[in-house]
Amino acid sequence: MKNKFISKLLLLVAFSILLYSCMHDDLNSSAENSPSKKYNSKSVWKEDETYIKNVMKIYQENESEIKKVNGTPLWGYAMTMGHTDESFLIVPIASGKTIVSCLKVPRNGNYITFINDTDPEHIKFFQGYTTIQKRKAIKQEQMSSESARGIVQCAVSTVSMWYPNSETNPDAGGHWETQYITTCSEIGGGDTPTNPNPEGPTYPYPGGGGGGGGTGSNSSNTCQKIKDKQNNTKYSQKYDALNKSEIFNKDSERGFYELQPPVGVNVESGFVQVDGPPGSTGLDLPANTDRITGLFHTHNNVEGSVKIFSPTDVRTFVNIFVSNAKVFLGNYADAYSTVVTSSGSYTLKYSLMTSPPGVTRDTGKIWNEWYKREMSRAVSPEDGSIDQSKVEQIFMQFLNDVVKIEGLEIFKVTSNTSEKLTYNPTTKVVTSVPCP
Repeated sequence: MKNKFISKLLLLVAFSILLYSCMHDDLNSSAENSPSKKYNSKSVWKEDETYIKNVMKIYQENESEIKKVNGTPLWGYAMTMGHTDESFLIVPIASGKTIVSCLKVPRNGNYITFINDTDPEHIKFFQGYTTIQKRKAIKQEQMSSESARGIVQCAVSTVSMWYPNSETNPDAGGHWETQYITTCSEIGGGDTPTNPNPEGPTYPYPGGGGGGGGTGSNSSNTCQKIKDKQNNTKYSQKYDALNKSEIFNKDSERGFYELQPPVGVNVESGFVQVDGPPGSTGLDLPANTDRITGLFHTHNNVEGSVKIFSPTDVRTFVNIFVSNAKVFLGNYADAYSTVVTSSGSYTLKYSLMTSPPGVTRDTGKIWNEWYKREMSRAVSPEDGSIDQSKVEQIFMQFLNDVVKIEGLEIFKVTSNTSEKLTYNPTTKVVTSVPCP
């Protein structure tokens, strides 16, 4: 009887241990398949950890709404693609050891959007990136180009990965292979906090901060940025080289664009001279404008020449220089465009911390039609002379009524002074405020 009791007791203990083990295994399995609550970087790059952690928190709070496929985000392998302004990340989604998709999370102002990404090239990249033991960072670069709807900004990260020559023979050695991942986003497509990106669930981003968020203005710094440029020897020499009567009286325009070095290359920017064809009133930038962050050029003394920015000048500044300044200098406000004329010189600046909307070709045509029609009011019917004060007034009306890009500012400048022009849409009066 006693032996039977002991046997039953031992059987009960064994069953309890087995039951506990099964429950414990289930708990462990559940923990392994759930997203980690902490961020531990496994990237070969220095990532924007603030953005990753904030996005992780939002994801974990809203996973049921965001999740499109079975799998777990591998947050440790999330990549911010060289962005350091809390503006973008891509994270692989894994089912076991297999990457099944990715999530792209761009930031637009004070909102972020979770976009399901099934690009096979992205999946292939992360399949190696998350499983290969030996990896080396090669380079990261960013670039922009014009599309029909606006500006496409792309980021490329290049990583070298070590692949074994044989999966079964550890003595067979291996080889390095270079792998790339490219992510692109289009700005100027109409996404705003009140009209969020429709591609995926959109949520408020906490706190502001970073260049990718908020709509706060750098306006108080714009005067200082112009002054900094004027104090730069290279810049002032190029301005002086254009501000001459013999240059204004040429039968073509002349300019200098500022070219930044590639991202990660620690050398100074340079200036490249460009000249328009003889008998023309325009000049062209090179086909590759990726690293151009500023331009100054002349409007020459020919009949009908308007001594202020043209609509094309404004469009080029918004679409190319502003976006490039963010990529290569870290701040949209570092972009500039200066026109030098015999009737005065002017500089365009952009003061917000968010990107301006891109200007399409169709919008550019509308601008040109309005500009040509309204600017004719500045021409005297008696002698054909052009009233520069009317030119300024019409141009300021053009920015206010037609362009309508918040943060776009214009300054009247000399070699060492600047004053911001402001416009009253009710009285249609232009006033100037000298920079300190």
